[in-house]
Amino acid sequence: MAETDVPALFASLQEAIEEGDYDRSLHICDEILTAAPDNALAKQCKVLSFLNLQKFQEALEFIVPKKKGAWGKDAAVVGFVFERAYCLYRLNRLKESAELLTSVPAPRSLDLQLLEAQVAYRLQDFDTCIRIYEQLLKDTGIEIDKREVTVNLTATLVSSNRFDEVLERYTKGKQARAAMKDSHELAYNIACAIIDSGDLHAAKEQLQMAEDVCRKSFADDSLSEDEIRDELAVFQVQLAYILQRENQTAEATEMYTNVLKNKPSDPSVVAVAANNLMTVRGAGHSLFDSLKRINQAASELNETRLTARQRIAIAFNRCLLLLQMNKFDECKTQLEMLQSQYPDDSRTIAIQAALLLKEKNVETAVDLLKNYMSSHKNADNINFILAQIQVNNSDWEGAASTLRSSANRFQPGVVTTVVQLYERSGNMESSCKALEEAVDHWQSKASGNEESQAVYASLLRAHADLNLKMKRYAEATASYQKILEEVDGTDIGALSGLVFAASYFKPSLAEQYQARLPRIDTISSVDAEELENAGLPKRADERRQQAKTADNAAVSSNVSASTVGAVDKKKKKKKQKMWKSPN
Repeated sequence: MAETDVPALFASLQEAIEEGDYDRSLHICDEILTAAPDNALAKQCKVLSFLNLQKFQEALEFIVPKKKGAWGKDAAVVGFVFERAYCLYRLNRLKESAELLTSVPAPRSLDLQLLEAQVAYRLQDFDTCIRIYEQLLKDTGIEIDKREVTVNLTATLVSSNRFDEVLERYTKGKQARAAMKDSHELAYNIACAIIDSGDLHAAKEQLQMAEDVCRKSFADDSLSEDEIRDELAVFQVQLAYILQRENQTAEATEMYTNVLKNKPSDPSVVAVAANNLMTVRGAGHSLFDSLKRINQAASELNETRLTARQRIAIAFNRCLLLLQMNKFDECKTQLEMLQSQYPDDSRTIAIQAALLLKEKNVETAVDLLKNYMSSHKNADNINFILAQIQVNNSDWEGAASTLRSSANRFQPGVVTTVVQLYERSGNMESSCKALEEAVDHWQSKASGNEESQAVYASLLRAHADLNLKMKRYAEATASYQKILEEVDGTDIGALSGLVFAASYFKPSLAEQYQARLPRIDTISSVDAEELENAGLPKRADERRQQAKTADNAAVSSNVSASTVGAVDKKKKKKKQKMWKSPN
């Protein structure tokens, strides 16, 4: 048997790798390892070939063989920590990848640190991710593409809801503005930060600028128009999202649809566009097409760079869509999977309750929601769902009590709803008590805050008016006095309300404040003596009869005038025209 020419095989291997023919390089590596099982370079090239072919499971099995000693004497797993961690990352085994990376003692290579940051980002461990990127930017002893690290850092800050830091660091000053114009990725991330800040108009402008920078960058690289369109898909999806936020649903729908028609190469873009298209259509619209879209998004999840929050949103939206389509069995199957993966997520309880309501099992749904609320403090979405169910079943007082247990119970809209629900149930005392608690809450926040002060004034006025309506004159007077002393001393409505309320139990106070009411100017044309001698006002039925007589007179007058006109000038009667019958 002829001896294998290993040097010649290595020459062929180098040629295959340089040409990017990784199937061939993989075959050559096998030949080399057959002749020299302990050859470390051949092993390294084989792992490289697997990674470039995206055969991550095969690469992992080769690096960590099931049979001990299968690698020969060296068993050099330690030398492939990065490759092993990267395979786990790409296979979505993120916790295993993170554990492996953190087990490597310092100092760690740049590649290991960057991979650890990516894994932390996917695990939503944003603090670790930010710490790594900021440390790399400060380290002057390593060669690194600082622009790329900055792009990743801004993406992480936005994802961790620290958009204000992004805007503070990267939008102020000439250097920051120049960096944006030099990197469309950075400009895009800043646009995302502006969206989160709520300034959608500014976000549109920033996104357009980022798209222009991107288009110019790829045009300089001599990319085709189709390739440029593919790169711009992410900008189009984000712009569609802004339009969706602005309730421009038709424009957003068209943009999402056009992006999906062009079949973007980035599965993350496909997943987000498909999911958002389903949500923008709303409940009951194009359900079958929406199911196709959301299934498309779900199928892309393992191949995307989506965050855990985005993945969860897509999975839950699919479950909701199945519920809307009355596919209860499929919905229950999907829900069971979500409950096993995210047992503490309130959305699983909401969907479970919706399924019970579909089955007309209202009491069980209400009990389910109440039990969840009793064991979870921050469950306002469940709180509002329960209140809505109670309203639908005319349990006005129960709905009011549910809303009063919410963490947002002092928000003006919630307070107004609670008051109306109690009034509808006839429980005016609880209605007044709810308003009183809200007034005390906003009074503690009103100092130095104009918005809080405006809310406090509005609720205080509502509290005073409600007390007046309930004939609780002392309480109404006290509230009106607070308005005049703490909010606006010239408020005529509060002043007149105070005078009216105080007159029932403390006339002296009413007279005191009555003096502050503006005087009504005397009308010179009115004769006081004539006014005194005038007869009593006529009764309402007499006034109605007189009005009816006057109306009839006016009608008669009009008819007469019309008749006179007809006599003076007779019009020739036109012969009626007949439509021609069809043949």
